[in-house]
Amino acid sequence: RAGVRKRVTQADQFQVLATRMLRNMYRHPWHVALNAISTLLVSIVVGGAYWKVDPDTDGIQNRLGCFYVILLYLALMSLSSLPLWRKERLLFLRETSSGVYTELPYFFAVALFDIVPLRVFPPCFFGFISYWMVGLRQDCAACLAIFMATLVMSNICSTMVCMSISHITSSNRVAIYVCSIIFLLSSLFGTFIISKGHKSPLTDLFSALSFFHYSYDVLVVNEFHGVGSVFTFTSAVKKLPAILIDGDGVLKQFGFNVATEHLQISILAVMCLVLGILSFALLQLSTSRWRWLQGWSLAACMCGWCPTARREAAAADAPVEDLSKPLLPRPRDEAPSAVRVPLPLLWSGITCTLQELCVEYESGVSIVRQEKKLLSGISGSAGQSDGLTAILGPSGAGKTTLLDILAGRSMAGTVAGEVLLNGRKAGPSARRRLSGYVTQDDVLPGTSTVWEYMLFHAALRMPRGTGAQEQQQRAREVVEQLGLGKVAHAFIGDALRRGISGGEKRRVSIGIELLHTPGLVFLDEPTTGLDSTNAAIVVDLLADLGRENVTVVLSIHQPSTPIFNLMHRLLLLSTEGRLVFSGPADKAPGFFREAGHPISSGPGLNVADYLLDLVIRSEPDEVDAVVEAFSAQLLDMDVADEYLLPFTAIGRVDHREGQLRAGVRKRVTQADQFQVLATRMLRNMYRHPWHVALNAISTLLVSIVVGGAYWKVDPDTDGIQNRLGCFYVILLYLALMSLSSLPLWRKERLLFLRETSSGVYTELPYFFAVALFDIVPLRVFPPCFFGFISYWMVGLRQDCAACLAIFMATLVMSNICSTMVCMSISHITSSNRVAIYVCSIIFLLSSLFGTFIISKGHKSPLTDLFSALSFFHYSYDVLVVNEFHGVGSVFTFTSAVKKLPAILIDGDGVLKQFGFNVATEHLQISILAVMCLVLGILSFALLQLSTSRWRWLQGWSLAACMCGWCPTARREAAAADAPVEDLSKPLLPRPRDEAPSAVRVPLPLLWSGITCTLQELCVEYESGVSIVRQEKKLLSGISGSAGQSDGLTAILGPSGAGKTTLLDILAGRSMAGTVAGEVLLNGRKAGPSARRRLSGYVTQDDVLPGTSTVWEYMLFHAALRMPRGTGAQEQQQRAREVVEQLGLGKVAHAFIGDALRRGISGGEKRRVSIGIELLHTPGLVFLDEPTTGLDSTNAAIVVDLLADLGRENVTVVLSIHQPSTPIFNLMHRLLLLSTEGRLVFSGPADKAPGFFREAGHPISSGPGLNVADYLLDLVIRSEPDEVDAVVEAFSAQLLDMDVADEYLLPFTAIGRVDHREGQLRAGVRKR
Repeated sequence: RAGVRKRVTQADQFQVLATRMLRNMYRHPWHVALNAISTLLVSIVVGGAYWKVDPDTDGIQNRLGCFYVILLYLALMSLSSLPLWRKERLLFLRETSSGVYTELPYFFAVALFDIVPLRVFPPCFFGFISYWMVGLRQDCAACLAIFMATLVMSNICSTMVCMSISHITSSNRVAIYVCSIIFLLSSLFGTFIISKGHKSPLTDLFSALSFFHYSYDVLVVNEFHGVGSVFTFTSAVKKLPAILIDGDGVLKQFGFNVATEHLQISILAVMCLVLGILSFALLQLSTSRWRWLQGWSLAACMCGWCPTARREAAAADAPVEDLSKPLLPRPRDEAPSAVRVPLPLLWSGITCTLQELCVEYESGVSIVRQEKKLLSGISGSAGQSDGLTAILGPSGAGKTTLLDILAGRSMAGTVAGEVLLNGRKAGPSARRRLSGYVTQDDVLPGTSTVWEYMLFHAALRMPRGTGAQEQQQRAREVVEQLGLGKVAHAFIGDALRRGISGGEKRRVSIGIELLHTPGLVFLDEPTTGLDSTNAAIVVDLLADLGRENVTVVLSIHQPSTPIFNLMHRLLLLSTEGRLVFSGPADKAPGFFREAGHPISSGPGLNVADYLLDLVIRSEPDEVDAVVEAFSAQLLDMDVADEYLLPFTAIGRVDHREGQLRAGVRKRVTQADQFQVLATRMLRNMYRHPWHVALNAISTLLVSIVVGGAYWKVDPDTDGIQNRLGCFYVILLYLALMSLSSLPLWRKERLLFLRETSSGVYTELPYFFAVALFDIVPLRVFPPCFFGFISYWMVGLRQDCAACLAIFMATLVMSNICSTMVCMSISHITSSNRVAIYVCSIIFLLSSLFGTFIISKGHKSPLTDLFSALSFFHYSYDVLVVNEFHGVGSVFTFTSAVKKLPAILIDGDGVLKQFGFNVATEHLQISILAVMCLVLGILSFALLQLSTSRWRWLQGWSLAACMCGWCPTARREAAAADAPVEDLSKPLLPRPRDEAPSAVRVPLPLLWSGITCTLQELCVEYESGVSIVRQEKKLLSGISGSAGQSDGLTAILGPSGAGKTTLLDILAGRSMAGTVAGEVLLNGRKAGPSARRRLSGYVTQDDVLPGTSTVWEYMLFHAALRMPRGTGAQEQQQRAREVVEQLGLGKVAHAFIGDALRRGISGGEKRRVSIGIELLHTPGLVFLDEPTTGLDSTNAAIVVDLLADLGRENVTVVLSIHQPSTPIFNLMHRLLLLSTEGRLVFSGPADKAPGFFREAGHPISSGPGLNVADYLLDLVIRSEPDEVDAVVEAFSAQLLDMDVADEYLLPFTAIGRVDHREGQLRAGVRKR
């Protein structure tokens, strides 16, 4: 039991979670501040709008409207939390799946730090401000308390609704749709929008389920109950006399029941509790242990039956073989293409400094300017001769920053220095035009196939006038060169569709930049995510480009020796972003020998690994000495010429203007850009029709519900009120539906920014294409449902054919206006949360000042201004005038007081009495159309601001201003300057006479016949519309074992072979498809839950809390995952050990970073993800590509640490893409997968040469050979028949039990090992 870790209690889990959330709230206070500030402003605006309402009929109407506006605002503010919860949920799923904590303490911690600051405090503003400004009830102290308590409970109910929906759908868009409809229907059936006297089959049911109903009734009764005869009641028809009535009379006449006030408060409190329990239950459904029930969840049901769910299996079965037939074979007598003019690039003294205003708290609150140098005096050159220029350096050294500066891309901070292109100064825009750029992140359209996306870029980026066949020929060449032929017709994939693998996406990102063979190509870690064979293929291709006089500059983390040998020039950065070396790669040995660090020439030495070891593992003084030595070299011009081609030499090269522009690609016309963009968007809409279908279906349902709620309204006072309410509900619904597009536009915007920054197209054709495929299907068609359904169900005006056309046209224009508002806001903030806040407030205020919520007779300083700016005002006025103007005397007008007689008036009389101006109808329609145009122009202007060429103006954008002055913007530069050196002092030095820890019990793992098959229902269109079941095998008959002896077990295979799928299955994590086979743990069958409990798992993606420092996050996991009873000092000691082992000491006190704060580098985040799983040294550790994103030195450090764990009897299984020879030599067992997910080899690594020799593929033993590279070459580059033969040969070996025992430790052998129950549970952590 020495290795047993008892999990901390749920109370302790809650304490640790609460500490982190409190710290997050302190460091990101803008989430709370934004809510508080917006609520403060809205409370003031509401108070001003309803300023000192009178005790007359208009005052009663305004009181009712005021309560409604406040409740609606609080509900809409809950929508803004959906993106935050979705992001938090990723971290929650990662940590709960690793057993860090359970759902209950997490739920209570979230409730404490969401409900209290966001749902209790902000509503009080309405009690402290609006209540007095409006002049609500002053004679009852308890009334104010009831008022605020009701708002708080209503806010909690709306929050729990949003939280519940967020747990059952993975789409923010769907969540906003569903929550908006719930809030709309709750407000429709729970407030004064429907007259209390109007009964329909729906009202009683929906009212009973509506928390709006109970909240609104309590607020109204609380305001009027017990008030004396102070209200002056008049009819809207001035002929009828006014009378005085008391508050109870008002309630009676409007249908409110005084006797149920306390019951309704109790019901509201119970609804808070019930919705909270529902939210927690759905939270549990979202965790891995309950996720099997999620097949019936909202998102799963929608996506499973959606026509967009067509699997890439079918696409992959398309005639890919056509790609092997050249479309345009070059005639033998055709002259070769013109020789490309070299385009040399030189940069000198590049320095990048980051400055930011932020708030410090150490010595009181003060605004200070903090500064950190990301790069310091970097010089170099590229493109003077054949070959590639490589930028090397540790994680966080500034490689990406330097690449961004050279490429003229957007960059952070202040940049100094000079860049020459072809001997002339070249600004960022010129460098962008002449270059292609491959970013680290793969931002690709999931609904396109690889081939379609290649043709899309070929059509837009190849020279103007290039024919379709030539475009296809070039696309075919790139597809074949990058090894994408197999997946050419497969969908790229996204959240709704399983697509190609991560490595294949990486190659697609590279391919689209290589299509037009630009004069300059910049690549940010192009081999990340690729196996060694495909990495070599990519770099070989880049080297070919270099030999064709294309200037290629790339950053790279772990170049193998063959890849490094292709680099002609080398630039090496230190950890602090200083220049260690820059020049021809063959001059590096001489320089470092003179600097006192000779590079040995032994066989198998990787020079890149040596150089990275030098700058990472050497003492800072040694690295500084090398930096100074190279700086001294550059001061001598004669010596410097050997390293950098001098400015003068470049300047003397004769380049005529035409040659200088040889690398510039002539952009296709904007009309052609629009055509290509429209084609892609039409295809996206066809393949993801659920975006349109969801809008259409929800609008259809709401139109039916609205029609049923207002069924056949009568021509009396209640009917007039219901007509006014009906118009308001429809306009509000259309505005709320626009909010649901915000997450989609945010996601689309990433692709837009990537493609426009690469010069694929310009803003104007993109804007028109988006307008065409957003406005027409989503803003024109759905509103027509209200015209074709609700209009007739409600019984609106039937005597005028043109009235229906005006009705639908008004709805369409109002919908377009709300869409343009959302689109505009989405361009100036990078946060969905902020965008929802701002858009919700705009719509709320527009509806407040533009509809019947404020009486037309009530004037305040704000009404005229806000009404003039409100598109709701013009839309609503047009709908009302269109309904009543010209109608004869058919309306029966009565007072709410039954003593007054009823009279008949015509429609114009109704308009006159309610303050609507008939004469301005056509003017208002024109103004509404102009507002559509103006808001469209504004949206386009802000779209241009969001592109790189205009982004310098974005310093004044909403998000930039908020984040720049936000206290959360404290830079990691300050954090990194914290006393990190304290980590070098052990907190718990072990006494010399202390006995060593108990020996860990081995925990062997064996699996046999693992097969994973993916099936899905989807819609096919090839031979009519039909629902079919498609199937694809991800893995087939995989057997293996791990943990029987010291060392690591490595899973190798090409990109897309199923390595991650196999790892997920072995670790008992959630997985797609149907899994067959058997897994034994310690000689016993072990289900997924048992394997999860016994293991740690490091995923590919780094899901980390940006507001925590590395040290804080380590301590967070140490507190929750180390054995119960472990003291704080021991936790810190273990965290210190892991931090030091992973080389994180320098950034231990730096913030991890997120969208609001620049944090540690990607490689450092990778190491943090690994570290938190190693803290408690579990019996099993699974790692999915743990070295991805790390330089070779840190990759070796990580794998060395894992090897140490293996030698301590920890079973370590990892997938890996590009293992170097030293890393591969640490692998004790090897499992090799083919491209199709079949088993090529599984057994001890030292038996691989013998097996492959017998199979006819001997592994040579030459110096410097990387066995992993050879094996990957075998399964990727060999013919399919050859690979099949090897697979069959190994399968035959496993059929012979005696031979199989040499590869896999047999089931019986494991079973014979004597493992007592206590030993079997040695690795289990008790909760």
